[in-house]
Amino acid sequence: MPKLFSIAATPIAPAICRRTRWSLFRPTDLICLAHSLKANVQALRQWDHALQVQLASKRWIAPQRDWLKRIAAQTRANLLMDLEALDNPDLVFKREGGGLKRLNKIFGGELYQVLEGFNKSLWLPAAA
Repeated sequence: MPKLFSIAATPIAPAICRRTRWSLFRPTDLICLAHSLKANVQALRQWDHALQVQLASKRWIAPQRDWLKRIAAQTRANLLMDLEALDNPDLVFKREGGGLKRLNKIFGGELYQVLEGFNKSLWLPAAA
């Protein structure tokens, strides 16, 4: 089984600003915050780009497109998406999608390849 969504290595800025109080601002704090926000905006664009690459990669039927968007939104929000998440009863995948087995059926038995393709798309250069 392929290792899916190794998102831990995505280009998201680590929290390098070590602040305990917001009442004491220094110029370096604002610079740090600006760099962190810029990196996070770039990462969010990368997720959007990866979704667009996946959606354009082939003709998807409506349920497949919807689930691709939900998977991308979940990964973007949590920075992590694994097979356990697809069977987690607290998440939309199990509640509305029926879990891993049913989602794999919706994708014609190619869910693993689809997720792997999305993971690879995260690393493609996005348009500026």
